[in-house]
Amino acid sequence: MFFVRQKMSKKKVRSVNLRGKVYKLTKSGSISKDTRGYCTDIGQPNKRICLDSKLSDEEELEVWIHEFLHACFWDMDETAIEEAATDISHALWRLGYRKFKKSKD
Repeated sequence: MFFVRQKMSKKKVRSVNLRGKVYKLTKSGSISKDTRGYCTDIGQPNKRICLDSKLSDEEELEVWIHEFLHACFWDMDETAIEEAATDISHALWRLGYRKFKKSKD
């Protein structure tokens, strides 16, 4: 789950540290119909960010950013998070950031 402009390591990222908190990263095909992803509450001991596994590459970039913003700014209004995530993901997409496709070598 890498978004890159140039080739990076093929190592799978399993967790991220956001504002001093470690979040496990997962994908699932069983998220509710109206949800593209979620971030667990900052107070939970096993923090997790989960995305719908059926998102397009561009949607996935937007939802990762959206959920990372929730993890960083858990008290921020949903509308502000949504606007910021959309704007950031569109800017990165225009700059050429794409999901790194693993070769089958």
